Amino acid sequence: MFCYKCGTRIPDGGKFCPACGTAAQGSTAASQPAPQPAEPFPQPSPITQATSNGAMPFEDYRSLLEGRLGIGQFVPELNAWMYYSEEFRIKWGASKMKKYVFLSAFEKLDAQALRTYSDACIKHALKIYQGLPRGFQTGVSSFAIAASNAVGQDAVDLALQIPPKHYAAFELPVIADLQNRRICHMQRTPMWGALLWKDIRNFATACAKFE
Repeated sequence: MFCYKCGTRIPDGGKFCPACGTAAQGSTAASQPAPQPAEPFPQPSPITQATSNGAMPFEDYRSLLEGRLGIGQFVPELNAWMYYSEEFRIKWGASKMKKYVFLSAFEKLDAQALRTYSDACIKHALKIYQGLPRGFQTGVSSFAIAASNAVGQDAVDLALQIPPKHYAAFELPVIADLQNRRICHMQRTPMWGALLWKDIRNFATACAKFE
């Protein structure tokens, strides 16, 4: 074997050139451990979102409404909170609508309880109403929101029906299902007051929704 660098003969078994000290071809330095691949960087666990938020407490729902309607006034005879506002629109024939929103909690809500509650709310709104006689470019709307964790199907059926007719006044019972976080009210447009019903329904949805 000869040194590839200077050509000097390297004795058999020699690892280095006796002349220049270059390592003989085929020889290797002390073996080094082979580099190991880096361990993969741990990935973060995926975030799991709950599939159901569960029932909303009544007080949380009331706070949600007050964020939209302002602070309410408690009406003992109705066992309900009342929120008042007014709205004027040209498309209503340059008329003003005085809106009374009522909110009460029910341990169990059936059709009879909803009918009795909504009837009491519209009567209370008409009793405390002040201003020009109803019908003289002014009207009254009553929104009876009944909140419950146990809503019967008969109550839902009633809420979807056309409510009783009143002179220059509108009554709309609204169910707030706290267990399933959804609302329910009439979706149809009665012939009487047809010009206003769409806006009345939209207002009910906007103030009572759970989002």
